[in-house]
Amino acid sequence: MFVAFFANLTVLPALLTVLPVPAAGGRSRPSVFAPLTTALRSFVHRRSRAVCWGALGFGVAAALLLPKAAFDFDPINLRDPHTESVATFLDLKSDSRTRPHAITILADSLAAAQATAARLKPLPEVNKTLMLTDFVPADQPEKLDIIGTMALFLTPAFAAAGTAPEPSVIERLNMLAEVQGRLQALSGLAGARPESRAARELGSALAVLFRQVGDDGRRIQDLERRMLTALPGRLQALNAALSAGPVTLADLPAGFKEYYVAADGRARLIVYPKDDMQDHQALARFVAAVRGVAPAATGAPVVILEAGNAVVKAFWQAALLSVTLIAVVLMVILERWRDVALIFAPLVLAALLTVAVSALIGQPFNFANVIVLPLLFGLGVASGIHLVIREGEEQGANSALETSTPRAVVFSALTTIGSFGSIAISSHPGTASMGVLLAISITLTMACTLIVLPALIEVTGESPARTK
Repeated sequence: MFVAFFANLTVLPALLTVLPVPAAGGRSRPSVFAPLTTALRSFVHRRSRAVCWGALGFGVAAALLLPKAAFDFDPINLRDPHTESVATFLDLKSDSRTRPHAITILADSLAAAQATAARLKPLPEVNKTLMLTDFVPADQPEKLDIIGTMALFLTPAFAAAGTAPEPSVIERLNMLAEVQGRLQALSGLAGARPESRAARELGSALAVLFRQVGDDGRRIQDLERRMLTALPGRLQALNAALSAGPVTLADLPAGFKEYYVAADGRARLIVYPKDDMQDHQALARFVAAVRGVAPAATGAPVVILEAGNAVVKAFWQAALLSVTLIAVVLMVILERWRDVALIFAPLVLAALLTVAVSALIGQPFNFANVIVLPLLFGLGVASGIHLVIREGEEQGANSALETSTPRAVVFSALTTIGSFGSIAISSHPGTASMGVLLAISITLTMACTLIVLPALIEVTGESPARTK
């Protein structure tokens, strides 16, 4: 900005001196914009009070929509959801078993982690907790008794595995026919039972497959290999499971235990949410509930919430600072608070309308586009200053609208809209949303400056700026 300011005071006057320019004059020469300028001047002159009341009405309506404006705290929404990494992350978020938005608590010991988990589990915002002791099965005597009973009946089957000779092609065909017969019998059960529908669908699929195989021995063996390749491994796993014994913390792998318990005895406790963390209210409730039990809790939900709060706080600080500095500069230039208030009035209206439009179109503010409102004041105040100074020189709002200043305001706004609006087509959602809101805010600022500001000056009956 300082470089541009220096260039406008040095390079631009030099170019205007060297290059041929139209003859200077207080009023712009007739152009294609003359009818629009005349219509605007006539409308503002005849309907100035109506414009002011209408602006007040729009401002009140926009203020009523402020509670519906939202701030999107989730930084993942700033990225393209169609990329593979983001799409995978969103899939994980949709499953309560794999949601990455979990809170981590570091307890002094494993016993302290268990006590904290006992206090967290009854909370309605908590889905489940996870710590090292959760990987040791509960009720082991009863479960081992059930496994022992199963092993009593299944172990002989595993002992006999591999003793039967390999079936012939005819035997394989007979087995396939038997499978089809059993599926037909199962599909013929009365009623729309789930197993009946499943049997019909499986039977239809296998019928097509068996017709393709025919009685070709090589094809039958290939079909058997494709369908039953994983069966031996599954049977071995089942056989190993039948010989399960008691499990203690000492039986867990060392690397696995180190993830949950540090060398000094501190234990990790992971808390999973019950609600979808894309909902900011649910996120805030979950973080508040967990931190009510463990104030030192951390993790993605805490970081997202606190980062969002920090950005919102910084936004308010930046907005107040920019408005204050702009007001001080305007006071130095115009020397009257009344003039400053007249310049700020259309800017405040444009800011309210921008927030209202964002709520209506469903475009929440986020980490990228939240800069729009401070920029609105910084970029929009220049047009108000130009128009107020020209009105002082022309001794009236009507006369100022006949000069080239309104056209300059429009062209300046259009170039700014073009430069910022072009980023609206970016594939980055955060950047695109910033371009959309900037284009909307600058358009509203231009309209408020060219319509509301002259009407306010017309109603006051006095030009707010004076030529020195």
